[in-house]
Amino acid sequence: MAGMIFRCIVMACIVALAGCSTSLPTFRYRLTVEVETPTGIRSGSSVIEVLTVDQRSIGMLHHRILGNAVAIKLPDGRYIFALLRDNGLNPTNFKSAAPFWAFDHQLPADRSNYHRVHRALTQAKGKAELPPKHYPMFVIFENIRRPETVRAVPPVDFKSELGVKLHSVTVEITDDPVNDDIASILPWAGPQMKTQLDGASTTNSDALANKLGVLDFRAYDFWSLTKSQ
Repeated sequence: MAGMIFRCIVMACIVALAGCSTSLPTFRYRLTVEVETPTGIRSGSSVIEVLTVDQRSIGMLHHRILGNAVAIKLPDGRYIFALLRDNGLNPTNFKSAAPFWAFDHQLPADRSNYHRVHRALTQAKGKAELPPKHYPMFVIFENIRRPETVRAVPPVDFKSELGVKLHSVTVEITDDPVNDDIASILPWAGPQMKTQLDGASTTNSDALANKLGVLDFRAYDFWSLTKSQ
């Protein structure tokens, strides 16, 4: 409910201020995660689309996100998920900022001209490593059919807990369509799910299942706000 109210507020702001807003170049990026397993490299990827509206008049950027978390299937049948948020439980910045962090070396040093920076990003070449400090949150489920059994597994614990090692997290600018592969893996993660993973209607505890929601796995036309610089 709180997420729906927030989205309505964002949309209202966009409509009210449409006359003084500017759309920046839309881009798509492929987030790919590779892990080393006893049987070789296993990988998963997801294409994420970001549309940004610059509303400098109120000092904010509005981002529309379409995309899914990355799922990597391990040899034992379990999945590791790289979420659409970082380890700081920040659901806003990671979705839109990951490619800027990865391609920082290919972008203009002066970031005040958002159009120029976004254009440069859409022309970025090759794959770029996401810096470890900006890695997404990684989670597994004790029972994948029960979202409340979610558990965080930081890369440093991959070997001891999962018997694998994180190999790379890369970003690549692409024209490929947004994929929805995760729908078949997590059938409960659909638009019908309006609660946190533990079933609560609001975030009211420090439990991970209470802090995470379906939008950390599947972003359906998700709007978020960040401060402009």
